[in-house]
Amino acid sequence: MKKLALLFLFSLSALAGPARLCPSTTLSDDRLVLSTTTGDIVIALYPQVAPRHAAQIRRLAEAHVYDGTAFLRVIPGFAAQLGGVARRGPLTAAQVKLITRIPAEFNGCPHRRGTVSMAHDPDDPNSAQTSFLLMFGEIPQMNGRFTVVGEVVDGEDALERLEHIATNPADNLPLERVELKTMRVMAPGQVPRATAGAVDVAEQLPPVFPWLSAFVAIAGLLLLLMAWSHPARRVLGMLWLMAGGFGLFAFFAPLAHRMPGLPILLFVGCLALFKTLTYFETAK
Repeated sequence: MKKLALLFLFSLSALAGPARLCPSTTLSDDRLVLSTTTGDIVIALYPQVAPRHAAQIRRLAEAHVYDGTAFLRVIPGFAAQLGGVARRGPLTAAQVKLITRIPAEFNGCPHRRGTVSMAHDPDDPNSAQTSFLLMFGEIPQMNGRFTVVGEVVDGEDALERLEHIATNPADNLPLERVELKTMRVMAPGQVPRATAGAVDVAEQLPPVFPWLSAFVAIAGLLLLLMAWSHPARRVLGMLWLMAGGFGLFAFFAPLAHRMPGLPILLFVGCLALFKTLTYFETAK
């Protein structure tokens, strides 16, 4: 049973999903779904540390400014840059009015694979407008010099294909046009399941799920306390306790980015669950 408990805890850690790229900030409530030539890439913005940049990207996405925009350059291990000037058709007057220069909002978020970073003129950090980069690797030289505005929360396969498309070695321009077909602003629950990131799992579960999981866990614990000397009931109680704990972790782990203290509570809860299971294992 102790081995089963250890296997259970390893399963919980796998449920937590990929680590946040910038744990010190919170993700936006909605998602930007980038439908590209290589597939869908879902990003979440950082309105807390880059409010002006996040607001502008969201506003331009809602106005379809990015639709039909090509990637200017793709450099494996570095980034793919989306350029506002490489568009299939001209912008309308109303769309042009939405584009403004944004003062730099440098923050402590690092440039790693999956980071979304705003481009600007080399000599003017306060010149960001529409162009941004999807990072392919860790580039510490950019930290504190470019505004990190968000991160990729799903679509790693599409990002991988984008990184390895054929390009011209002279200017890193894709040999065939690779573009952002559309950029849609969507609530997490509206993102198609095929592209729903790990941070959206909780939104897809029914509201009764955490309460049912808590009930199963408490019932299992009570069964252990009242009938621990009975082998069959003890095993049943352990199974209930693990099932309930697994359900609670599955619901709350993806929400850790919104609740700063939740990771600590989850760790303490897992540790307490493990100690409880090992106690009853040794007490049989």
